[in-house]
Amino acid sequence: MADACAGAAAYRPRRARDSPLYRLAETHYETFKREYDERFASRYGAWRCVVERTLFAFLDCGIEEHGFARMRCDACWQEFREALSCKRRGFCPSCHSKRAVLWAEWLSSEVLAAAPHHQWVFTVPKRLRLFCLYERRLLGVLSRCAWRTVRDLYRAGLEDRHALPGMVVSIQTYGDLASWQPHLHTLVSAGVPSGWSRTTRRGSSGCAATWCIRRLLWGGCSMTGPGPPTAAGACIR
Repeated sequence: MADACAGAAAYRPRRARDSPLYRLAETHYETFKREYDERFASRYGAWRCVVERTLFAFLDCGIEEHGFARMRCDACWQEFREALSCKRRGFCPSCHSKRAVLWAEWLSSEVLAAAPHHQWVFTVPKRLRLFCLYERRLLGVLSRCAWRTVRDLYRAGLEDRHALPGMVVSIQTYGDLASWQPHLHTLVSAGVPSGWSRTTRRGSSGCAATWCIRRLLWGGCSMTGPGPPTAAGACIR
């Protein structure tokens, strides 16, 4: 069995402390926090506790002194240690990349129906963005407003008041220049599979074994799919 592992690549842990982002955060965090209210609060909102929690978790991420897992290969019995990760999104490049891949895989295999989808982006007028800056819970309200808008649009176009399109919403709060710009990236099903309704749940017998998608905005004929849809309604993140 040892020969089976001879050609495998050796595990090389990442050197978290060597990254420029780590050195920047470790060196300048106290100065940043001390001057935040004076220099940045008017543009990015009040200081939030989640900033401190995220940064401290990032500084512990990938450092064996803050915890590690000891693993052993069942084939060759070679052992190695892997430092624990912070599992944070947005700030930690390593954990964010992994979470993005796992989330996309989960969407593809567990949530999205086997049907065409389109990306829709919902933006907020500049005069209204300031409200979301100081009241972050309004971002959830914004997501629900987008969902209701899409739902009502499909129901009006299909003349079916029970129609429920599939929709996934992802909130983003910054633009290309890291400025405050709340907007929504969404995946919307290209029509409504027959059999979807308010009471339809994933895996229920209410979805026919074969189903069709009625095109709403893009025209064309109905299409048949390989099986029932795997999700209905909105998934708000």
